[in-house]
Amino acid sequence: MNKETGEIDIRTMHIIGGRTHQQDSFCCLESHKLFAVADGIGGTIGGEIASKTVIDTIINFVKTRKVNVLSKNQILNISDLVVENLQKALQKDSELEGMGSTLAMVQINDDNILVCHIGDTRIIHIQKPNISYWASRDHSLVQELFEAGILKSEKEMMAHPLRNIITRSLQISKGGIEKVYPEFDTIYPFSIGDILLICTDGCLETMTNRDVVDLFKSNPFEKAWDKFQKICYSQSLDNSTCILLKKIK
Repeated sequence: MNKETGEIDIRTMHIIGGRTHQQDSFCCLESHKLFAVADGIGGTIGGEIASKTVIDTIINFVKTRKVNVLSKNQILNISDLVVENLQKALQKDSELEGMGSTLAMVQINDDNILVCHIGDTRIIHIQKPNISYWASRDHSLVQELFEAGILKSEKEMMAHPLRNIITRSLQISKGGIEKVYPEFDTIYPFSIGDILLICTDGCLETMTNRDVVDLFKSNPFEKAWDKFQKICYSQSLDNSTCILLKKIK
């Protein structure tokens, strides 16, 4: 999907890949400049329900409380509500034990961008004209191994047999609720020509952060976005969901 809001060019990709079910969910609340992507875990049905619960909770919170711009405290409240809603679903169906979800969310403000994430759904900010970039830090086992010096590069992380193990998520179990919160960062400035990508791990199965940045550096924007989608369609065995935001005014 392609859409312009006046200031931002919005592109979305939402593909099933090599899976039989779609366990990713996302939302673009353009009037609030709020964008979120969730990737469910905990089996085919559990993952699907979990990611949908995350996104539905965000949308309901914004609409029922008539929020224009989410604050950090409100996002923490949403995290609590997500876990409570997951707990309610588990009480109705014990087969959903272990379900949970990642979350990456972007709130665009007048002079900065509030970003939060939990799990391995990633946010990448590509700056123009020097093509420097910032990427969120995954909450994953391979990220911890990299930071400990055991793994030496993104390529090694991508090839590791335990690359899909995440260390933090919005999740519940029969044992009760454990409060786990997203990690926050602030991006500024968000200048004309800058690009933000919010990607589930399926998008990045065969691409490092630098690969993504180089793709947009070495190609005109439309061609780069087209190539990015083709790589995901042809090479990813997982669900792949991406929201791309380009500042145009």
